[in-house]
This record gives sequence, C-alpha cells and structure tokens, in this order.
Amino acid sequence: MSSTKFIKTVFFFFAFLLTISILSSIQLNAQELQEVVYLKNGSIIRGTIIEQVPGKSLKIQTADGSVFVYQMEEVEKITKEKPVSTNIYSNYQMGNSEFLFNPLGFLQFGPIFEYNFRIGQSFFIGPHFRYSAGGVLYHVVADYTEGLDMTSAAVGISMKNFYGASQDKFYVGGIIEYGWGGGELYNDNNNIQYYSHTYISLSSNIGYRWRYDSGFFLNVGGIIGIAPQLSNDKETETTIIAMAELSFGWEF
Repeated sequence: MSSTKFIKTVFFFFAFLLTISILSSIQLNAQELQEVVYLKNGSIIRGTIIEQVPGKSLKIQTADGSVFVYQMEEVEKITKEKPVSTNIYSNYQMGNSEFLFNPLGFLQFGPIFEYNFRIGQSFFIGPHFRYSAGGVLYHVVADYTEGLDMTSAAVGISMKNFYGASQDKFYVGGIIEYGWGGGELYNDNNNIQYYSHTYISLSSNIGYRWRYDSGFFLNVGGIIGIAPQLSNDKETETTIIAMAELSFGWEF
C-alpha cells in the first residue's frame, strides 16, 4: 500500500471513530431520561413504569428495586426527566470537565497534557498539548545527532467517548495534532547545520478508565496513528506513531 493510500485509510478510520463516538454520545444522552410520577399529595416517584392500565392504575419500579402501585386518580402528571444527582458519581455520571496527564510519554513521543469538556453524557473534547522534546523515543526517531531543539512540541484537539454502565468505563477516541521541531546535524560539507520540520498527526486512542469517588481517574490504553510531515529541511517523510498510555487526572 502506498503512503498516500495509507494516510487516506487512517484518516477515514479516524473520521469513522469520531462519527460513531458522537452518535453514541447523543444516543446515550437520550437514554439518560427516567420516568417521574407526580402525585396529587405532593409526592414525587422516580423510576421506570413497568405496567400501566389506561385510566385505572400504574406500577412504577424505583432504582432500589421497590415497586409502587397507584390509581390514576392519585396521579397529577407523568413526565420524563434527567436523573437527580447529588454529585458527579451518583448514577455513575461523568464530570463536566477533566484534566489529564500522561507521564509515560517521557519514554515515548513526549508527555501529554489535556483539558477536556463533556458534551452530552459521555463525549469529551478539548485542547491537547504534547511536549515532544521531552520524549526519549522522539529523540531517537528525529535523529538530530548534534542536538534536538528543546522547543519541539505539538498542539491539537483530543476527543473520547466512554462506554459502559458501571463507574469504570471503556473509551474510544482520537487526537489531531500540529507539531514542529528541529535540531542540528552535520551537513554534506561536514559542518553543523540547523534543520527544522513541521507535521500533522492523526491518531486513534483506545483504553479503559478506572474512576474514583474523589474524581481521580487512571487510564490504561494505547495510541496509534500517522504523522505525515508538512515540511522538512532534509526530506519529507511519514512517521508511524505508536504509544502506550498510562495516564491519570481528575474529573470536575
């Protein structure tokens, strides 16, 4: 497969993952609504209506498994509403935003920092920063034998969608980056010369998150993608990106 076809394949795969994540988030957000029965005596019962006889009675089951039966003359109205939550972890609801740090990047293509915002029930998107000069593997791949430019970095957008009914969740997402870097090499005249490069990267991100009541979380997963160069003082090329993820952070 040519490099152009490979880039197109990864791009469409990335777009497919993003589309599925957004659609899943919309669907899950719609499923979040629960039935609420308002009684004429002022009581409010939240749960799932499991049986209803039009004009006569209804039977509703609450979250703790209790079942209540009411005559329709006792009922003022029936609605569908979002579950009442006293904190972000009742009903295993995710935080409105999150901060993430991936220190394992120090051994790979650079440590990663993210601050993401939740859209819907489980889709997160936000700014992404990777300090590529801080990654050991990046130094090896860049191959600037006389010194890497320590301002080498990448900025972009990160997105994830979370799946699962429990507090701990599986996630699928992606990362789009614009990166730059440079360093010194001996040129053909045996003189040290500074070279620079820029690139874009498209990556898929899959993993599992363990979540704690304090808001702290731990992610274990992987990142894989491509980084075609936009410019290079030597020669343009496409780099395959493969990183293990061991990150942590907080949901707010």
